[in-house]
Amino acid sequence: MLTIILTNEVAREILIYLHEIGANNVITKPISADMLIEKIAFTIKPRGQLGDLIDTGKKLNENGKFEEARAIAAKILEIKPGSPAALLLLGDAYKGQGRMEEALGAFTEAAKNGKLFLDPIKKIADLHKETGNVKEETKYLEKLDKLSPLNVDRKIAIGDNYMALGERDKAVGIFDDAIKLATKEAMAQVGRVTRTIADRCIASAPELSEKYLRQSLEAKKGMLDKSDIETFNRLGITLRKQGKWDHAVEEYRKALKISPNDAGLYYNMAMAHGEGRQFQDAYNFLDKALRINPDLWSANETVCFNIAMIYYRAAKKEQAADFLQKALSINPNFERAKAMLREMQ
Repeated sequence: MLTIILTNEVAREILIYLHEIGANNVITKPISADMLIEKIAFTIKPRGQLGDLIDTGKKLNENGKFEEARAIAAKILEIKPGSPAALLLLGDAYKGQGRMEEALGAFTEAAKNGKLFLDPIKKIADLHKETGNVKEETKYLEKLDKLSPLNVDRKIAIGDNYMALGERDKAVGIFDDAIKLATKEAMAQVGRVTRTIADRCIASAPELSEKYLRQSLEAKKGMLDKSDIETFNRLGITLRKQGKWDHAVEEYRKALKISPNDAGLYYNMAMAHGEGRQFQDAYNFLDKALRINPDLWSANETVCFNIAMIYYRAAKKEQAADFLQKALSINPNFERAKAMLREMQ
């Protein structure tokens, strides 16, 4: 079964972990429909000769036909010298025959040839586990943890090994890391649920939306990171809908401590100050946003119009007119921009 994940842009360690737990491809948004179809087609396209040989070799190993699997691995290595997949196949065949040193050699060679390829390192760790070499197993488990640090079960396994080696302090440190990671994962799930509920409430009951968004942030207290910026932004919008523009500014300031160069946050700060009729402050924050991201206006015609309004109210009429024209370049039928231009003229 093929697994394709469509997600927003994610950190490298999350990407690696998704592949580790079985994703065949991870596609990040935004993406055009044509490009999405192309990436899916690339993932599910029929396999070539090498792919077929690797599948055959794996089946031979599963059925205990290790000598035949070794022959298949040798054939692949003739076609593609140094192939990590072929070396894994060869290592599994040697391991099935009880030839552990040769299996280790094949797995080690696969690890050298496949940077960021986790399978060879996993196989080396598993081989050391089977032969009772706890110290070497731990060494390779830690290599895996550095490459893919979001696997809670692996952290527990490393802690177990340190306990077996009599290194209690190291074990406690690793166990604590596992608990922190598991807590973070649980809180992220809580955050997703509360944000979903808040979205349902924002139109008809913004005070409830505020309540649930605050719960989301409170749940992650002490573990807030850039993934929470969207929650701060939503909370700010909810507060502004209630006329609490100054409270929204407080939340945006908290978010800026986490992500000090976020143009979107400075834009939202400008909008909140504009709603509070603090037009000079609004202009200053908008200026900062546009210095960080000069293309901020191009998001859509409404953002462009809002920028124009801030400039207009800060007595920057030329810049306001420029952004109204830009809004019309995005949407020539945008009546609010047309009306504003007529009023200025």
